[in-house]
Amino acid sequence: MEFLTKDQMEPADLTLTGGEQDTIIEMLFAKVPIGIFETPGKDGIHLLKPREPQPEEAKTVNIVVKPPDPTTFPFQARNIKKMLNDLRTLNLLDDVIGLCKKGTIRTYNREEKKLNPVKEGKGKKLRGEINVYDVVPKCYNIYVYVLPEGQYILLYHICGRWFRALAYFKNHYFYSHFLCIYFSNFRMLSRKKITL
Repeated sequence: MEFLTKDQMEPADLTLTGGEQDTIIEMLFAKVPIGIFETPGKDGIHLLKPREPQPEEAKTVNIVVKPPDPTTFPFQARNIKKMLNDLRTLNLLDDVIGLCKKGTIRTYNREEKKLNPVKEGKGKKLRGEINVYDVVPKCYNIYVYVLPEGQYILLYHICGRWFRALAYFKNHYFYSHFLCIYFSNFRMLSRKKITL
């Protein structure tokens, strides 16, 4: 991770102290016992609505990385290392990790249970469908950055236009499976009254 620039690293003043966020993220992406594994599909966003306040709609985003301690946070360390290696190999790292990267933040309409449309271009035409470089809410504080050719980066919403990159997926199958792990762990931890 020594190849990351300062603009690609998560600023220390954005995160909770004491590793609270890292501990929560680690619990949410740990292995799931078979008996509690859930596959909510597109209903995940309705069951675990985006955390408020949602980020405001914007055309650029700050996507940064926070290298975790591999001993304390092995799942995150493995996912982030693989993500950075994959993005470097594909020559995408500098295009998608850093400040002011191309990305349309989408917001979720709780009443209508769908994404709000966004203005497209100078003609102010509204677009409802998801496009490449959209940052889409998936459930609670997890968003996905849609890349060309069916690739995805899973993001953790920190605040405002700031997102932490958690994992890279080269196709929809692996991305969907990862979201199911998050969803299942979130529901299990919530039932145990663990504050997320």
